Amino acid sequence: DASAAVGPLASPFGAGSLELRRDAGTLSAAFFDACDTRLDASSAAADARARLLEAAPALLRELLGQLAEADDAVRSAAISGLEAYGRAVDVEARAEHLDFYRATLQSAASDARLRRKQVDEPLPGLARDPRGLKALLPPYLHALLHGAPDRREAAALGLAELARLASPTTLKPVAVKVAGPLIRVGGDRFGGEVKAAVLAALAALLEVGPALVKAFVPQLQATFAKALRDPARDVRTNGVTALGLLAPLSTRLDALVADLAAGATGDDAPDA
Repeated sequence: DASAAVGPLASPFGAGSLELRRDAGTLSAAFFDACDTRLDASSAAADARARLLEAAPALLRELLGQLAEADDAVRSAAISGLEAYGRAVDVEARAEHLDFYRATLQSAASDARLRRKQVDEPLPGLARDPRGLKALLPPYLHALLHGAPDRREAAALGLAELARLASPTTLKPVAVKVAGPLIRVGGDRFGGEVKAAVLAALAALLEVGPALVKAFVPQLQATFAKALRDPARDVRTNGVTALGLLAPLSTRLDALVADLAAGATGDDAPDA
């Protein structure tokens, strides 16, 4: 029973030994890869994959926590484990754990800032190794593009959190893959909560790696200017913030000023 192996695999991560934690990450990767092969076999129990998914958070929590580790080998092994989990479990199922991912990463980052004094890079596994971000993004993007409105909101907020834990170096390979879906969802007819979350995520990308989304300046400018006319205060506020971050990238300040003027004086502009 693959699910029964999760507990023993997770326990070594609590050890102080770097070697034990590195080896635990390596074994976790091998375990998930073996699960991917065996759970597809005709002899596998019908509910085997569901049992694995139910048990997996215990091991995922430990792997995600190792992204805060200063040791390169421990971090790399943990990321390999996360990559293997992504191969073993389809993206729809992983997207169901989105709240778990967000809470675990924020807890790990907070602990790293307070206990380890890693203020600038609380999670080196996301700030230094591009594989970390690549391993985590698929369920966030799936929820953003295919989830119910509350799941889309959570995904956008989660993407903002990931961006702020990353760096220009690790964002570079994925920035276009993140910005494009955010702009698409931001242009759809969703409520203020989704729009505000999307604007927050786009603002985070502009904060961390503005040059990485330079190709999207026209679409971003239109999206942010439209937000200024939205009836929801949070959407307008986030739109103003995002436009301020975008201004240094804009090559046509006249168009930016025109958008701002239209937002302030248009027939659909909100009161106050």
